[in-house]
Amino acid sequence: MKYIRLLNTLTKKDVLLAGSKAVLLSEVQRAGIKTTPGFVLTVSAFNEFFRKNKIIPFIRAGNLPLVREAVLKGVIPQKIKSEVMEAFKKLGASKVAVRSSSPFEDTLRGAAAGQFETFLNIPEEEVFESIKKVWTSLFAERAVSYAKQNKGDSTKLSSYGGKRCFGCGVLY
Repeated sequence: MKYIRLLNTLTKKDVLLAGSKAVLLSEVQRAGIKTTPGFVLTVSAFNEFFRKNKIIPFIRAGNLPLVREAVLKGVIPQKIKSEVMEAFKKLGASKVAVRSSSPFEDTLRGAAAGQFETFLNIPEEEVFESIKKVWTSLFAERAVSYAKQNKGDSTKLSSYGGKRCFGCGVLY
């Protein structure tokens, strides 16, 4: 798959593709700690969505309200949707959590906790709207301000989905 990676297949070298949180969850799984399975929608999917929906000029102009509106109205390309649905079905879950995983989130530079939206117990028919809402949250005033203060890139975000909640608040 081009736009999806299973959590248990990620390594540290995938952080720019899948984000820090997803890579850390993968390391937990590979260390033998029992966790529920999950998958990540990569930065490639994010970039494809933004290109296809012609949102990049709004980002360059710094017009955050227009960026958020364009993301919510945007259409996720069918090839991305197909991969998401295939991964969703492989999980064998009726509902998932949709959560951010940015390359600049949960690193030595900063934690970014609470900067991006999280959606729990999302059924199949709501997963794409939830993905767009997570992506939209990247352009919230607080998230952009935080990224600038911590010298992070506020234009890269992947999303990951998983079956249930982990005790410390990380969802997969």
